[in-house]
Amino acid sequence: MNGKRKLDYHLKIVKLACDFELIYIKGTPGNDGFGQRLFDHVTNNNGFCNKGVLMVAKRHVSQADNSVLANANNSFPRRVIIWSVGEEGSTHENRISILRALQAFLVRTDNNKFGYAYIVNKESDLTPQVDTELEPMDHYIHDMVIVNLMCRVFEDTGSGWYAANTDSALDFFTGPTFPLYAIEQLGYPSFNINGGGYAPGFNLAVEEGA
Repeated sequence: MNGKRKLDYHLKIVKLACDFELIYIKGTPGNDGFGQRLFDHVTNNNGFCNKGVLMVAKRHVSQADNSVLANANNSFPRRVIIWSVGEEGSTHENRISILRALQAFLVRTDNNKFGYAYIVNKESDLTPQVDTELEPMDHYIHDMVIVNLMCRVFEDTGSGWYAANTDSALDFFTGPTFPLYAIEQLGYPSFNINGGGYAPGFNLAVEEGA
């Protein structure tokens, strides 16, 4: 026996303000857990789509620098699985249930050559108890991925989406300014909704004869 401790990988889930949930694998002592077989299954085989799994996306390393999409400890991108809240609504029980389903896939012999432990317990659910503490999606996911996801999932997208959904629009993008792609594709305002300034990267139309 070599005495070398096997890595423990912890499945985590958090509900967002926009009624989508994010699932990721956290390793010890803090790097991303190994889940390549699962990510490939979701991406290439529409794995777990019957359970509401939508896609795999790269996630921010931190809210402080949301342009960084690589693990600080190595060159692998941090990834997250986006899960859609079903008609039954989001509960602690169904969040743990989807983690158990993914856990069962990960520990299968053909997916777990090195016998890693994938852990699901009551600490796996990171969802805040208070709805006002739920975070917008752009705290975790890159702007373009969010827009593409919205266009894929919602029926009535386009330049009028923001005006028709102002009550939930900030659940996806924090504001008060918005990314150019969301302005172009979904009609998010090109100005600072708190007053003053235009969104970064937005260019005003040039008047004829100017």
